[in-house]
Amino acid sequence: MCTDSWQIKVDGADKLVPCSPGDPAAQEMTYNDIQNAEDLHAPSVDIKDFKMALKELHPTVGQDDMARQIEWTKEFGSEGA
Repeated sequence: MCTDSWQIKVDGADKLVPCSPGDPAAQEMTYNDIQNAEDLHAPSVDIKDFKMALKELHPTVGQDDMARQIEWTKEFGSEGA
């Protein structure tokens, strides 16, 4: 998220930082708008980011699908292969 600008200085160089959608300090752009990947500064990610993501996650596979996969693996496959 941008705090007061969509650019920051890193080691004396201007870098672009990702911002939250709708951030009033942001300049909307896509990856195609960025000429050089080195102009990007990846945000830090820590455990609180993962905890927040886990609160929002929803299963992509149902319990019935998991049970069928386990049965198929027991009959035809090998775990870890």
